[in-house]
Amino acid sequence: CFLLSTYFIYIMFFLLVLFYFDIDFSFFYLIIIVFFFFFKQKTAYEMLRSLVGSEMCIRDRTMEEKVAPHLSEPLNNLLEPLTTAFKIIMEAFDEALEKAKPNYKSDEKRLYLVKHHSWTWKIWDAQRSVDGLYDLLWVLDKVFAGISPWSIIGRCNRRLRKHLRNALYTFETKLEEAGGVEHWDAVHAEVKALLHEDCRTGVATLLARIPYEAVKPMWTSLVVTNCKKLVEPLGAAIPEAVKTFVDVNELLEDVLYDILMATCRAAAEPIVAKVDI
Repeated sequence: CFLLSTYFIYIMFFLLVLFYFDIDFSFFYLIIIVFFFFFKQKTAYEMLRSLVGSEMCIRDRTMEEKVAPHLSEPLNNLLEPLTTAFKIIMEAFDEALEKAKPNYKSDEKRLYLVKHHSWTWKIWDAQRSVDGLYDLLWVLDKVFAGISPWSIIGRCNRRLRKHLRNALYTFETKLEEAGGVEHWDAVHAEVKALLHEDCRTGVATLLARIPYEAVKPMWTSLVVTNCKKLVEPLGAAIPEAVKTFVDVNELLEDVLYDILMATCRAAAEPIVAKVDI
């Protein structure tokens, strides 16, 4: 609301200047276009950061007192299957390279390993570990009505496969840049270290993303929808020529969903510290 109100004040200021000095409205439209092309993006992002930062102290206190005690157990329950799944992905990477080495032959697009060795039985093992989240997510549905456990699990599984494909592509690219198969072991160790960090990041991301997806339907229904009603007058006050460059509802959604994601990340931080892959 602060962000949108500021835009509204800018527009009202321009209108007052035009009426006072009796300036043609075509000049007003030109000023607005220049403002939104060259100033709007920088201002919007700076104000979004300020807005999100201004609620940090309130959010942190609320997280510590009201949210963390209730989320710690569910997030800890999420940690084990996710960590297990990403450990299996690292094993799948080693297995893929072991099978590929005898008959390895790269192509120009560096996709030989991705095409021929990105699917192994290890992938199914990793996905079965993630499937174990279903019962926990179904329990969360009783609190946050409207979540889709299989949709969330599908997102997790796609991320697992993406990590493996990215690692195989990176390995093949670095191997060819290094000079060929004689550097196999050295490149393997280098990319394995990168994959390790990617997997830790993947666990941290999903630990925040899963509660985000669980809460999002209720957040949309109770918060976003009602806030949109509050800013309808601001949207109606924006001239038609300017509406091409700014969407009040889109700006509001960005702010509110960013706050929700930041809150989920903050809730997951103590659990992320325990990640061990």
